[in-house]
Amino acid sequence: MLKGINRNVIVVRTEPNSKFEAVYFVLRKGGASERADVVKEANKIINDSGAHKRYVRRGLRTALLVACSAILGAVLSLLVCLLAFL
Repeated sequence: MLKGINRNVIVVRTEPNSKFEAVYFVLRKGGASERADVVKEANKIINDSGAHKRYVRRGLRTALLVACSAILGAVLSLLVCLLAFL
């Protein structure tokens, strides 16, 4: 919760396909720095949050499950064909 009126807040809007709509950074009193430095640091924090890494892992897991399912389907089809001709 923010208290008081004299707060410096930086809002970083993200890309439309991002998980976050916007990120808010509340600066300490007396923590004045260059705007570009603050935005650069904010983007670094967002990128290091690990959110994008979860999507990569989820994609790899899905690809592995699809590949295993295809292999299992092929093996079962082969077994059914072999048993039908016996």
